[in-house]
Amino acid sequence: DYDMYQSILAPVFQDYIMHAYTLRENLIFNHREHEQYIIDSLLKTGMNEKIQSIGLDRNYSRRFFKDGIELSGGEEQRIAIARALCKNTEILILDEPTAAIDPLAESKLFKEIFQATKGKTVIYISHRMSSTRFSNNILVLKDAKLVENGPHEELLKRKGIYSKMFQQQASFYL
Repeated sequence: DYDMYQSILAPVFQDYIMHAYTLRENLIFNHREHEQYIIDSLLKTGMNEKIQSIGLDRNYSRRFFKDGIELSGGEEQRIAIARALCKNTEILILDEPTAAIDPLAESKLFKEIFQATKGKTVIYISHRMSSTRFSNNILVLKDAKLVENGPHEELLKRKGIYSKMFQQQASFYL
């Protein structure tokens, strides 16, 4: 049932959309019913101070509104994540959600997200191996097949495809 899926899933795709509505409406359309989640989600994504200074009821888009605002790519990604957190669902799906966020901000953001979602399921899809350290269980897919799974340390010890990918990316930082 489509409505049931909508009620339990909150996806953040890498190709999110910012709408030409208010920032409040970009976070959650039925904001009157879920107002309490807005500030909390902005705090968790590090956007509260910025959005409070701009105003939640400020229109997004300079194309359609003279006084509209536009955010940087990283700030938009944080708003997309905050939007998912506002839904307060049981399952959060993050598909490469931090491509435009610097590594220090990304690390802090992940800590906040995973702290905020304790007891819930978070599915994180990424090619950035550093993000796997936040995961309890890692699933490695190749050619649409599950080839490895387990926690980070265990997968490193197996010296399989995960270990090779992790070591390859880590070599760029050494």
